[in-house]
Amino acid sequence: MLKRTIISFVTAAALSAPAFGAQFGAPGESGLYGGAGLGRTDTEVNALGVTGDDRDNAWKIFGGYQINRYLGFEVGYHDLGNTAAAGPGGSIDFDSTAWSGSLVGSLPITQKFAGFAKLGVARTETDSVGILRGTPVSLNERSTDATYGLGLRYDFTKAFGVRGEWERFRTGGNVGDIDVFSVSGVVRFW
Repeated sequence: MLKRTIISFVTAAALSAPAFGAQFGAPGESGLYGGAGLGRTDTEVNALGVTGDDRDNAWKIFGGYQINRYLGFEVGYHDLGNTAAAGPGGSIDFDSTAWSGSLVGSLPITQKFAGFAKLGVARTETDSVGILRGTPVSLNERSTDATYGLGLRYDFTKAFGVRGEWERFRTGGNVGDIDVFSVSGVVRFW
């Protein structure tokens, strides 16, 4: 029930964002944006009798609507990389991806520089393949959990900027929390 309520809230916010922005956004401070980023993951695993702390490459694509200079809404797809874990009973490789929807709050520091925080929900999917106690293992786990992050944004022009950020995805399965550190290019369409 809670998952349906969260998904309904995120959908309603996405559909009403343009009307809300027209009411409260100043000209030139609201509109659609999109971007892509590259980064690194840091994942800790302590499940199924195996442990590991692994790093891998990650990437994402995202799009959103900036309601005003302080508030926006964003959706994205994230490839969270692979994690290898081993223990006395065997070894497993985990491959994780996520879809996310977040509210993004911005705090302008200067005209071109701002800090931001994200809070939302992510649907993660993790495929696990390996051998435990001599038996092949293949699992597919899905979960819906909170996601959040912090970052800094620098706008080179009105239409293009970059941002560096940290995000945490809670997988809720055999893989623990996944931290993603990334740098993204952002293109604005206003």
